[in-house]
Amino acid sequence: MIDIATAWRQGQVLKHQDAVALGILTEEQTELKVVVVSHDCDLQSSAEPSIELIVGPLTKGAGNYARAKHPRVLHIYFEQPLEANLNAIELRHDKKTQIDKNNFTCEDSDPAFV
Repeated sequence: MIDIATAWRQGQVLKHQDAVALGILTEEQTELKVVVVSHDCDLQSSAEPSIELIVGPLTKGAGNYARAKHPRVLHIYFEQPLEANLNAIELRHDKKTQIDKNNFTCEDSDPAFV
């Protein structure tokens, strides 16, 4: 469960096993990542009962989807990609989902996606 002392922040990526445990991904969906998109203040607020997440594929980042250049698609780059052709996660507004804060038991974000 998340509370006011949470270390979770907007833009952090869930570990694959946590996304599977929450029922967001299946074990086989390793090409997809789950990103926290709730604002930091909403994550800490007890008045906000849920956490917003977006499921997106690993992709080769494209500049026309970076830095909010596109209204519905965003490529989030990470500093040390495992592969040059998979250096970003594609976030689309229509892939957003919510989970109740009481069901969110993930302790740490995925250190591979910083």
